[in-house]
Amino acid sequence: MTLYDIVIHELPLVLFTTFSQCSIGFLWIWTYFYFKNRGEKDQLSKFGLKIGILMVISIIPAFFHLGDITNAFKIIYRLGFFIESNESYHIGWMNNEIAFVGLVCLFGFALCKWQKNFLLILANLSGVLGIFFMAGAYGSMSKSVVMWDFNITLVMFYSAAIFLGAIMYHLLGFKDENSQKVAFLLGLLGVGVHFSSIFFQTLHVGQTWVMGVENPYDMLDGFYFTFIVWCSSLLGFSVLLWGINKFFIKSKIALPYLTLVCAGVGVIIARVLFYGLINTTIMQL
Repeated sequence: MTLYDIVIHELPLVLFTTFSQCSIGFLWIWTYFYFKNRGEKDQLSKFGLKIGILMVISIIPAFFHLGDITNAFKIIYRLGFFIESNESYHIGWMNNEIAFVGLVCLFGFALCKWQKNFLLILANLSGVLGIFFMAGAYGSMSKSVVMWDFNITLVMFYSAAIFLGAIMYHLLGFKDENSQKVAFLLGLLGVGVHFSSIFFQTLHVGQTWVMGVENPYDMLDGFYFTFIVWCSSLLGFSVLLWGINKFFIKSKIALPYLTLVCAGVGVIIARVLFYGLINTTIMQL
């Protein structure tokens, strides 16, 4: 399997996880400032529409991973907890992930019709659980895909949500100086933690053993550290652009969108690296 095949095969999941985490992070940060500033109820309608549309865009790539779209209906069979034939309990990680991400979308559109705070809270809780089960879907397979670790994946996904969500808030959130300043600080926190998760993921990969592979960093056609360099460069450049826009140039469109694109592509590259390890591991075995 070539590097190109790896990227194309996992691209739907890469886009789904990245876009959904960005949208959910935006939801969290907007909600914080909505309650902090005691926002008006009519603001919920427009925001709910934004979140609903963003979540629809996020979910669309996931359908391309299913192969057959009718497989989407099978998630109801293993929602929550279920018992296998040997009477052992299992968590339907992936099913719960899809369900809670879908609920974020549902509650978002519900806010358009009913501007109720409890719907906003339910959307936030669904987002928290959605990313938790999203990380668990891969952490639960760590015995077969030794490159994955639940704790590292959890930190990686939540930090990506905060970082990308903060940039999205910079574009679509409240424009007052105080909330934009706090969003910037949250973005710095998110990208810092995300860098740390990539670092620990790299250490974890180096400590794993795969049959037929002397050096695990030689996987992904030997481009492992090339991915790391590009990812780190784009994430760092996006923070630089954000800082320039906030403190110097004050662009309303060009720099904010360029910041989001650079940050998004940086996270996507890190996510390609993450998903590519399952293909190369199976290939080597």
